[in-house]
Amino acid sequence: MCRLLSFGCAMSQALSLEILNRLEQTLRRVSARAIEESEPGMLVENVQRMTATVFGTLPAETLLWWSSRTFAGDWLLPDARYLRLGEALYWYGEQRRWARDHGVSSQSPQLMVDDWWHPRWLPLFLIDGGMFYAIDVAASDGTSAPILRMTRSRLAASSST
Repeated sequence: MCRLLSFGCAMSQALSLEILNRLEQTLRRVSARAIEESEPGMLVENVQRMTATVFGTLPAETLLWWSSRTFAGDWLLPDARYLRLGEALYWYGEQRRWARDHGVSSQSPQLMVDDWWHPRWLPLFLIDGGMFYAIDVAASDGTSAPILRMTRSRLAASSST
């Protein structure tokens, strides 16, 4: 997740309170609405309760992300809007529904619903144009998880294999 936020951390470094503090300082310096209207984060227990049924155990940095601060629903990155956990779960459901309803066709019978939206991809940011940055919980090492940029071209590429 540190790689996505790009706040002076090593590309492989997991998200930490120090990195989140630098993010908050930067947002305050530019008077970003996302921080000025932010609220304290969720209790870790509540994050776990809301996600356990579908995702199992989330990576530690993902728990930290939603427990440290709840940013105002605003553009936190140049092309990405922060999703509160409830919004992320809503969009997860929408992507899975779309994949079930439209992802499999007679022209591509080899494709499965999970090829379009894997059951353990959790949206993190909404990208302008309706795509997402999503956490690949299935590939987690317990501390961190890969972040996928889910664009139309990525979906098309993953669905053609």
